[in-house]
Amino acid sequence: DGGIRFLVDYRKLNCVTKKDSFPQPTTEELLQRLGGNCYYTKFDLKSGYFQVKIQETDKEKTAFVTQDGLWEFNVRSYEWPSHIPTCNA
Repeated sequence: DGGIRFLVDYRKLNCVTKKDSFPQPTTEELLQRLGGNCYYTKFDLKSGYFQVKIQETDKEKTAFVTQDGLWEFNVRSYEWPSHIPTCNA
């Protein structure tokens, strides 16, 4: 939409963060699992990443500086390396 987007460069944090393991199924596996069902449901968790709380001991790792001061996240941002496995589980 041409608007401003907020972004924090967490590449260094991502390099030392333990990755969650959640294998993505193939299309064939999904079709096999879904075959024969009568009902299907879809959930759109558009802001799901921003609803996963960060432990107090980890908040300092999310710190970033702006012209208004030092800030820390209270919930996960989409830049975290394990955000996809968390939201897919």
